[in-house]
Amino acid sequence: MEEPLPLKNLLMQYLEIAWRRKWCALPLPFLAAIALYHAASLPPVYQSQGVLLVEDQNIPPELIRTTVTSYAAEQMQVIRQQIESTENVLSVILKHGLYESAVDADNAQLAQRFRNNMSVETIDINVLDPSAGRRRIISIAFRISFQDESPQLAQQVAEELVQLFLDKNTSTRKQEAQQTSSFLREEADNLQARLRDVETRISVFKIENGESLPELLEFNLEVITTAEERLRENQISIGNLTEQEQLLSIELRSIDPFTGVSIGAAGQDTGNLSPSAQLVQRRAELAQLSSRYSDSHPTIQNLKRDIDALEIQVQAENDDTLAGTDEESRYSPIFLNLRYRVGSIERDIQNLQAENVELRQQIADFNRRIERTYIVEREYEELLREFNAASARYDQLRDAQYEAEVAQSLEEKNQVEGLTVIEHPFVPRYPIGPERLKIAVMGIGLAGALCVGLALLLEFLDERVRGARGYERILGQAPLIAVPIIKTGREVGARKLRIKRLLKYVLIGLVVAILLLLAVTQIF
Repeated sequence: MEEPLPLKNLLMQYLEIAWRRKWCALPLPFLAAIALYHAASLPPVYQSQGVLLVEDQNIPPELIRTTVTSYAAEQMQVIRQQIESTENVLSVILKHGLYESAVDADNAQLAQRFRNNMSVETIDINVLDPSAGRRRIISIAFRISFQDESPQLAQQVAEELVQLFLDKNTSTRKQEAQQTSSFLREEADNLQARLRDVETRISVFKIENGESLPELLEFNLEVITTAEERLRENQISIGNLTEQEQLLSIELRSIDPFTGVSIGAAGQDTGNLSPSAQLVQRRAELAQLSSRYSDSHPTIQNLKRDIDALEIQVQAENDDTLAGTDEESRYSPIFLNLRYRVGSIERDIQNLQAENVELRQQIADFNRRIERTYIVEREYEELLREFNAASARYDQLRDAQYEAEVAQSLEEKNQVEGLTVIEHPFVPRYPIGPERLKIAVMGIGLAGALCVGLALLLEFLDERVRGARGYERILGQAPLIAVPIIKTGREVGARKLRIKRLLKYVLIGLVVAILLLLAVTQIF
């Protein structure tokens, strides 16, 4: 394994390489001159900037909230994208006559150059948010700047950019507030139309199913209960009236209609009775015996024959003696009173029976309503839920619309968060660039590195063996003796002559290169 060379020998080796490749340093003056000239020929760059302060809302947010919910930094980024559009940038370039020397550049290149010269910086602070209970970063100001070779143009463009940001911020906030208000108004109107449609459907549904609505269920049940109670009362009344009618009918059949005397009275001779009274008596007997005997019984048969004969006799008497007279005037008041009472009771019974029929019909109708109530209830509740949801949403939208309109009024009156110019752009006196010293030092350093790299490359590609150390490194043994190169006087003189000629040519080439560089720079 080859042992490393001592530090002294290593330095000597590097010095030998440097001396051997000293001609690689010839491009260094030319490259250094180019770097110095480039650093000196760069035009100065001036920067003018303005500062916009973010002002809080004048009215407390707890009272009126703005509809613009984006943060100031986000709003500024949106505005920046709008301002940096190619159309806006080209209008500013044409207005101030920027980049007139760039005749070959197209619109996209000019717009990109303008964006590169424009800068928007955010000034942030870390504060404690009372509502959230933690610290957060908020933007309190923005620094807008523009760079140009002319200080006057830099100030003019920076001033216009500041004004553009102010105008865009105001117009954007007003537009967002107006759009929010218009959107809420349109949604509220649409929901109002929908609410009216639901109301119409509910009205039609009530008309079609008005007797079976759920809110009428208790009323329908109460009506049925009342009707059933009335029906039971009527049945009891009918029973009582029937008993009275039967008693009065028996009493009516037991008296003589003309004399008013009871047919079955004690001591009265049946044979002395008038045919009409006998007819009444026979009929009463028939009614009594019919409950005990059948129609084929001889007694019943005899009574029917007697009744038929008496009816013929009474009819004949009425036709002969009482033709053209009022029938009512022939009856006794007692008989007429009893017959009137019987008739009145019969009419009352008929009225109660007719009322019972109506009550039964009413009960059946209301039972059908109740049966339909459970069918109608589901659809009716769905309509009510839809109506209540739409009504609640409509109220919310109307409240939100009112707040949006108030917020829009605040935006129009500039009572909300906005931007204020606290520092207008001024004409700069000193340029901010370029840093010529750094550029020159870097150029010279790169030129030296290029020369050193060239020397190392040539040395790496050179395969010749040089000096005793080269032989020792290859053979592994030191030579016995090293004879140096012995030059004659003539060789030394010729060498000096070559060096002088080379220096002469180098100086001439350096001058020509500088002149060419000046000419090229002047032309392009």
